[in-house]
Amino acid sequence: IILTTPIFYPIALTLGIDPIHFGVITVFNLAFGMVTPPFGLDLFVAAGYSKRPIQRMVASGKYFFAAGIGLIFLFSFFPQLIMWIL
Repeated sequence: IILTTPIFYPIALTLGIDPIHFGVITVFNLAFGMVTPPFGLDLFVAAGYSKRPIQRMVASGKYFFAAGIGLIFLFSFFPQLIMWIL
């Protein structure tokens, strides 16, 4: 968040993206990146804690990964799904 937000926030404002929508998308993408291979730190921690191999963890999470990618696309292209609370 510290590296990406100062770079992309002014660009998002210039493009007319709502700051709250930008923040939710940024946090959701970064959180999803923490559980996806090859650099998913949370995935490695969970595999070490459960004593299961990474390959088995990834195979069992394939529906979660597909749902996460689908939600990223939905939230990115339909901001009213996020902004309806405001």
